[in-house]
Amino acid sequence: MKKYLALLIVALTSVLGNSKSFECAFLQERDNGGKPNKATCSMMPEDVLSTKFEKPRPSEHCIVKTPLAYEDLQDFTVDLKTGELSWMEVSILSKDLINYREPKKRGSSPAKESSKNTYSKPVSFTILSHTTSKQLITIDPLTQKFLEQPKEAQAHSIVFGDGYYLYIPEHSGHAILAKPSGTSSSSFIELRFGKCRVKGSF
Repeated sequence: MKKYLALLIVALTSVLGNSKSFECAFLQERDNGGKPNKATCSMMPEDVLSTKFEKPRPSEHCIVKTPLAYEDLQDFTVDLKTGELSWMEVSILSKDLINYREPKKRGSSPAKESSKNTYSKPVSFTILSHTTSKQLITIDPLTQKFLEQPKEAQAHSIVFGDGYYLYIPEHSGHAILAKPSGTSSSSFIELRFGKCRVKGSF
């Protein structure tokens, strides 16, 4: 009995010890030509991604657009111990859109990000599943040289909400947030690119 309890304690300690928390950010760059860090992809872009203004070629599986309103996912936290995941969805109108809606008066300064052009909404989910895998590291991130002995790093795959999927590789922190959707005749996926790190590691 004592041996069984000891093994149970060791097992619980191992599980709880691996229950990490992450802090992430999925942001859109503001500079001209900056990365939107967001894309929509489909096997049938000519049907799924077409609008009255444009129709992508069948070979253009993904559409990336310069945003008129930036959509940042800030204060993004993943708590694997409690099974909770949350973020603040922040929408900020671009300067081009602000100037279009509110033409500049003579002598006025260019449009700036302000509270009246910023909208925030808290979002929270329960984690449905979490699995880990090993990522093989073959290049030294500092020297960019091949390692004589490859190393392994942990990567996390997290499913939550209504079909959201989050991938976090601990080594690089370059995370991917995906949301697949579909209809009776087609399917598409929305992708966001961001960064994650173990909470408290910085």
